[in-house]
Amino acid sequence: MAGFGQSPAARRGTMPGLASGFPVAGPLLAPSSQWIGTAASGFSTLPSDPERLTAKPALRLLVPPGQYYTDKLNVGVAAAANDSGSLIGGVDRVRFRYEGETIDVVEETPFTFLASDGELVTYHAYWITLSKPADLIGEAQLFVEAIPADATMQSRVIGPYSFFPSDILHGAEYTVDPQSPVSDTNLHSFDAAVAKAKSDAAPNPRVTFMRSMSNVVMSPVPPTFTPSGYLTVEARAPVSFGRSGLVGMSSVDSDSNLRPRLNGLWLKGKNITIDYAHVDNLFTEGGKEFVLDGITMTNSRGPRSLWRGGPYWTGSRVRNNPYFLEVSASNLENAAVGASLVRGGNFIEISRDIFADARCVVGTSVKVHNDRHLNDDAPAFLIEYSGPENMATLSRSGNVDPNDATYTFKWGSNSVNFTVGKQPTDYAGSTSDGYYFSDIVDFINTTLAGLDDGWSATLLDTEQRRASSGSLPGLKGLGFGDTNCAGTSLQVTSSFDAHGDWYQQRFNTITENVIVYDNIAFDLQSQNIFISSTSSALDFVFFNNALGNDPDGSDYFSTSSVFSQLGRSNSESALSHVVVAHCSMPNQALTFRNDGASSTFDNYCLVANNALRDLLSAGSGQIDARIAANHLHEGADPLSEADGTTTGGNETNLFVDFNQGNFTPAGELLVYLKQPTVGRNSLGVSRTPLAPVGAY
Repeated sequence: MAGFGQSPAARRGTMPGLASGFPVAGPLLAPSSQWIGTAASGFSTLPSDPERLTAKPALRLLVPPGQYYTDKLNVGVAAAANDSGSLIGGVDRVRFRYEGETIDVVEETPFTFLASDGELVTYHAYWITLSKPADLIGEAQLFVEAIPADATMQSRVIGPYSFFPSDILHGAEYTVDPQSPVSDTNLHSFDAAVAKAKSDAAPNPRVTFMRSMSNVVMSPVPPTFTPSGYLTVEARAPVSFGRSGLVGMSSVDSDSNLRPRLNGLWLKGKNITIDYAHVDNLFTEGGKEFVLDGITMTNSRGPRSLWRGGPYWTGSRVRNNPYFLEVSASNLENAAVGASLVRGGNFIEISRDIFADARCVVGTSVKVHNDRHLNDDAPAFLIEYSGPENMATLSRSGNVDPNDATYTFKWGSNSVNFTVGKQPTDYAGSTSDGYYFSDIVDFINTTLAGLDDGWSATLLDTEQRRASSGSLPGLKGLGFGDTNCAGTSLQVTSSFDAHGDWYQQRFNTITENVIVYDNIAFDLQSQNIFISSTSSALDFVFFNNALGNDPDGSDYFSTSSVFSQLGRSNSESALSHVVVAHCSMPNQALTFRNDGASSTFDNYCLVANNALRDLLSAGSGQIDARIAANHLHEGADPLSEADGTTTGGNETNLFVDFNQGNFTPAGELLVYLKQPTVGRNSLGVSRTPLAPVGAY
């Protein structure tokens, strides 16, 4: 059977070479002679995905659909399935159907190409190369089917995905050059260029910046435009999209987004940067997703900057389900949440969630993730009452950073309230009594002191944090009841109690078909693999991921108390065909959560050949998952359901230096060799019949 670098020699073929200078990734596939240039005209019967009754392979595209091409276009898919306890051979074949023509690819292969950031990249996948017919252009649809080796599983079909064989790649070309005269093809701003493309109804236009520009805005000028392909943006000199500051105060959408009223924006090349210093979100209207290809995403205000005194407003940097291709991202919260694809790329100084709800994540690198600036108790202000009353207290209503909070000052029989909030209208000053801690301190030292000069306060906050985050040391941002400040100085702190995950299945979001492989991350303060929603998780496959956590920790993060988990306490969610195989987590445990209203784990689930701190079960519910050939730290107590578990060593001696990203196995990982369940390691090297567990 084919699968992940191990297949019979008879199935191996020579990778195609160069065709007209074009690197060909796999067998050529062109529409059939029945195709007349319109979508689906080549099919006698359209393929369809069967209703899921049992496990299916995970199957995802490694390229964005909707592309135009004039000769050939490489298309790859990631596919994986458990076959009786192993991913080796789990996918029998991947079938590509393109307008009436069909090709089976029986083996995952590496493909190396020059990415838009100028670097060579390699991805293991099932590859084909779409070819243009000689004398015909139009819209052609592609369906892809993953056929499992296990006959008790179902096939999965994805598609249709439109691609566009064309005589011309970009039917309309525009430039942005403020130093050249305005014409039908040269504009002085990006907004003007987009407006012209909309007016021309260009099917696959390109906009090229000719000169360096900064803080280029994307304004929400109607109408909304969806090209059949994409509006591609390139730059011949460095160009940054962003804002020099907030435009308004009362609405998140109007003053903090880049919103071109465009579906299908493709930002391409290393000369392009999105600067989120004063931008909350890159906003698409829905439909065709955005593509960020070889660009830079950053926050020029730095990795610990706050947004209106707190965490950034939205849960994603790009709205809906974008494609991230070899991006360079730094100083960002929620860097690639909800993505259709995150392919390659370097993520540095990241906070909050990283790849939550992403459909496919392959070949990424993450270095330094933490939420300390949001979680560690930051001094906010000191308050003291030294007046004639024997009793004086301060309290704050609400939980962590609530929408509305009330600070209540009591002394003797007196009580005064001061309200704060975190909504845009609070920030604008149109509601609430204040927004920042400085507003509270001013109130105490003026209005409150005017009622009783025993009240005084000292501002400690140096970051202009919002006062809704006020708490007391050790409370993790929670509100607090009446606390004495009579004759003593009470310190109020700020904390947002934000928790970041490397990968999380969030609540009420994606429930099926996720594949995550060949990734590396280190110096993380996160839960690593968190398949712990109130929804079911069906066909989630993780393999060859190396994830190392910050051993030093911080006020609210410790490797001894944070763990990855499958399932959720007090949830009746079903986990079917959830696979974690050959993952290295040097200092994090993995827990099956079947306590409370138990999660269920079917016998297609697989946890195998992982190097973990520990493997745990919370609760007494039955675990039908196959758990085998894992290695745990010395002193770990293997689950009764686990087979072939070995123990020994710890994070200090089982890897060469994972704290610096070197997950090469060492110590007892080299002693306890086991039959692999993934045929190659994260570097693409074929595993021997007995090999170390983990990603490398």
